[in-house]
Amino acid sequence: AEEMTGNSYCRALLRVSAEASVARSAPPGVRPENFEVLRNGKPVARDELPVRRAAITGRPVHDVEMELAFVDGDRRTIFGSAAPLFDRGGAVRGSVGAFVDITERKRAEQRAAAVTGEMAHRLANLLGVVQAMANITFRSGAPQEQKLEAFERRLQGLGRSVRLMTRGDWDRVPLDGLAHTGLDLFGLGDRIAIEGPAVTVSGGLGQSIGMALHELATNALKYGALSVPGGRVSLRWRETANPGGALELEWTESGGPPVEAPPSTGFGKVVLRDMLAQQFGATVTHEFDRAGVRWRAVIPLEAAQPPKS
Repeated sequence: AEEMTGNSYCRALLRVSAEASVARSAPPGVRPENFEVLRNGKPVARDELPVRRAAITGRPVHDVEMELAFVDGDRRTIFGSAAPLFDRGGAVRGSVGAFVDITERKRAEQRAAAVTGEMAHRLANLLGVVQAMANITFRSGAPQEQKLEAFERRLQGLGRSVRLMTRGDWDRVPLDGLAHTGLDLFGLGDRIAIEGPAVTVSGGLGQSIGMALHELATNALKYGALSVPGGRVSLRWRETANPGGALELEWTESGGPPVEAPPSTGFGKVVLRDMLAQQFGATVTHEFDRAGVRWRAVIPLEAAQPPKS
């Protein structure tokens, strides 16, 4: 008859009492039934269980990683080896195994791999954005010095958004922090009024909104309300209870000179309309009239919210 004993660590790991068998390779009715042994997601055959395999073959089994799938849904990863035991005549009389719970280490490795993959994805996206910025900026007909100045401003705006996202592990960006970080650096004090509830958005949306606000502020300084002493800007946002819900952002300029709509191409259009519409399903309007520039984006909440932790 098959018999297997385990020390207190083994019994605690397998969640069996002192009287119960610890041999999963034992016949039904004797073996513990509170867990299944898996390898690569599939049950391990009775004769392939390391301790039994070492006893059957007379050869050691090294560095085996397996998963214990408990009936309550919990899973633990174990790692270890087994070796045969011989009697004085050289016949196999049993085996011994030593295993350790490496669940937390495996989870840490998985988290690290996920973070590395996400960082690579984010960096690829950022490089794509920088490339698009460069292509659009330097293809314009402006003098070279103005092109360089515009490109540097846009890189700085992108850099501020990235720094804020890294403080939130890329996934969660507070909208009020994003707005103040992006706009306070223009040094315009109370000429830009920022108002809205505490809202956290995804890292990708935060990047796009940060670039949009930087573009709006730059245009307002050059051509719009902030180009004259009495001009002002209002940035407000709110969450609405539309079907499915939405995040609404509105940039409104007042007290500035009459402005005309710029050409329908260029970096401004990409940042202020195309990026939000294509990547996040936003509805964007950008109006130019004598009262002042008005930009409004309505973003579905499903696309705006950060991933659930």
